[in-house]
Amino acid sequence: MASGSTPIPSTAESAVARNGGHLSSFGGDSSPAAQAFLRSQWPWLAALGFGAAGALAYSVFREPAVTQRVWLEFGVDGQPVGVVVVGLHGGDAPHTADNFEALACHSPGFGYAGVPVHRVMHGWSVWSGDVTQGDGSGGVSAYGASLPLESWGAKHRRGTLSMVLDEDSRLRSQFFFTLVTTPALDRKAAAIGKVLEGLEVLDRISRLPTREGQEGRPKQDVRILRCGVVEEQAAHHDEKPAEQRGGRASAREGAGTGAAGGVSTAVKSWGLVFGLGY
Repeated sequence: MASGSTPIPSTAESAVARNGGHLSSFGGDSSPAAQAFLRSQWPWLAALGFGAAGALAYSVFREPAVTQRVWLEFGVDGQPVGVVVVGLHGGDAPHTADNFEALACHSPGFGYAGVPVHRVMHGWSVWSGDVTQGDGSGGVSAYGASLPLESWGAKHRRGTLSMVLDEDSRLRSQFFFTLVTTPALDRKAAAIGKVLEGLEVLDRISRLPTREGQEGRPKQDVRILRCGVVEEQAAHHDEKPAEQRGGRASAREGAGTGAAGGVSTAVKSWGLVFGLGY
């Protein structure tokens, strides 16, 4: 710069110079009337901003209400290892929740009782619900071959129950539990509930040894022995099925092998559906 020349002001300095020394949020063109309006209305504008932020936070972090409670008793090599009580979010996905409940109490003549745990991932997830093949390649809903996706549901956190989507983004019967927060699954699987009791049972199952080259299939025979719906009386007390409280079993209890009478489905590898590269 030549000696004695006038420095070129920056953008901010130019705005200040044009407004008599006052930096304006209107890019330097603010009038006294506009500034007076902002000063008089800023409390309302601030309240509006805080309200919008609060609404956004509620929609992101809200905990969906539990509308139904289902219990699943797991076994390893035929020996019971514990009961998991699940709360379903029927408000967000009523048909999906009803489908899970119907399969838990075998309303369509088949369901989750007797179905294997076909995949475990150490400390991360437990997969089951293939009522047709038992190996993660099949599945069918209680109301037909499949159901449309109703809602992505809540975020995938520790204890989330989620339905697997097939290659057409539809739901059947397969489900899994996440044992750690897993945002990679949000909007890739339909979270429909949460574990209310028995999370430690799933932790133990997830750590069982697996067969080499079989995508996490346990070496031992792990399956759902029995399942059913937690009746209202139990839900109001300790949310445990009658068997745990020493009472009579629920009338709405699933029984049988879990096979869906020869219904066959061709389902793409769940790892590919999720896009996680497993």
